[in-house]
Amino acid sequence: MPKVTILMPVYNGERYLREAVDSMLGQTFQDFEFIIINDGSTDGTSQILSSYDDPRIIIINQGNVGLSKSLNRGFKMARGAYIARMDCDDISLPQRLEKQVALMEREPLTGVCGTWIKTIGDNGRSVWNYPAASEEIRCRMIFESVIAHPSAVIRRSFFEKYNLYYDENLNQAQDYALWVKCASLFDLKNISEVLLMYRIHPDQVGRIYSEGQKEAANSIRKEQLKNLGLKPDEYEFNLHERISCYNFGTDRKFVEAANLWLMKLMNANSKVGCYPELALEHVLAQWWYLACDSAADLGMWAWNTFWHSPLSETADLNILQKTIFLMKCLMKHESIKSNLRYFFHKG
Repeated sequence: MPKVTILMPVYNGERYLREAVDSMLGQTFQDFEFIIINDGSTDGTSQILSSYDDPRIIIINQGNVGLSKSLNRGFKMARGAYIARMDCDDISLPQRLEKQVALMEREPLTGVCGTWIKTIGDNGRSVWNYPAASEEIRCRMIFESVIAHPSAVIRRSFFEKYNLYYDENLNQAQDYALWVKCASLFDLKNISEVLLMYRIHPDQVGRIYSEGQKEAANSIRKEQLKNLGLKPDEYEFNLHERISCYNFGTDRKFVEAANLWLMKLMNANSKVGCYPELALEHVLAQWWYLACDSAADLGMWAWNTFWHSPLSETADLNILQKTIFLMKCLMKHESIKSNLRYFFHKG
């Protein structure tokens, strides 16, 4: 049996398909089967796939049924101990499988392993660095998915044990819903290294920011808040959604409301014990820092407000973060600005 099953659905992916397939065939780890599910493509996808002559490639041609059903079909066909996800428009770096399999082999309690990713195709590159530790990953899921779907490697035996599949009622955010389930059952980890190039292009951006994606993600967030015993009103949930999407306000009202809401999450968890307490406090402190840092235009008020909240106690900011935050706040202080203007004028 192959050690790994690579699972890649594709629908009308001719533009980037060959690059994606070649990146998997060029892995330093070679003990795999490669299941490619052609989900009713109407472009040149079939011709590209048929041009490969590699016995490890298994091509499944089917009518268009969507991503969730295609992935679930692939799960049932997989023979490898691990299932490696891949998308038809991304590029896996050569050592991706080697490093992920090595982590899974030495950490038998880990059921899913992701990696950092770097964006390409968006007129600039940025690294999306996700938390590595399982407890922090689970707590961050209250706000967002922090396992990059096309970078994931899955331990097949765990998914069979717990009968885990993608929710076929969800057309979007299927991975987010699945990771939340997984986080309550076993460890999830990320390798703190870029091992996948994640392509940003117009079709994909449309999916990410669609109304359907937003609704699906919000339903997953609401379910987790329910597990904390919380029933947020419309204002509170709108606030939670804005924090989750890094859409921070720059006024005092937003910062004060964010403090109250994040404190409410911490207090709720202390009652029900749904999440590891220290890990959740650390995650909430990170969001609190981001909220205050985004409001640095409010001057020293933002700095003082941050440190006066109990949330700051577990923020664990390094000296660089503290210095930059303080300088941003000081630059908005009228007396400081006056002195700087005088200094530079004299100079």
